[in-house]
Amino acid sequence: MLSLILGFLAPFLPDLLGIAKAKLDQVHELRMLELTLKGQNQQAAWKLEEAVAQGEARAFEVAHKQDDSYGVKLLDAGKDAAGHLPWYLVPVAWLFALVDFLNAAIRPSITIWFLGFYLASKWARVQLAVDALGAAPDAGWQTWSNALVAVWDDADKEILNVIIGFWFGKIARSTGGYSNKI
Repeated sequence: MLSLILGFLAPFLPDLLGIAKAKLDQVHELRMLELTLKGQNQQAAWKLEEAVAQGEARAFEVAHKQDDSYGVKLLDAGKDAAGHLPWYLVPVAWLFALVDFLNAAIRPSITIWFLGFYLASKWARVQLAVDALGAAPDAGWQTWSNALVAVWDDADKEILNVIIGFWFGKIARSTGGYSNKI
């Protein structure tokens, strides 16, 4: 009886094995397609990160690029064929040199003045805090430490964050060297 059943099913056995093999091939092909798609997504993400990093680097470079000098432009435009500057452009060139100097010095000057006023204000607040804590001028470091902690507020944290953000930007934040919890 067993031989009769096996004899009847034997012609179908290669087809059944072919169906099972095709099913395994389809599962394998689907898995390979999923892995390929995952790899392409990862590659696209890397390219996007690279493009963002290049854009940020270019923006940083453009933001910190030195402006062209008006005086130099005038001197270059006013030279004759031999490369000499006419006498009447010399005072104008000196005037533009002064304008360029003032243009280049205004930001650092404002920064230095602001820093001076800010430090004087902080020093006054520390002195007031030390006086409020009831300590004598020679009270020691514990009172001064408490006074410094007392005058360090959220505005100071924001000022520090802006300065760090300006000079180091996203580079510091992405490397973990920047914390919002100062």
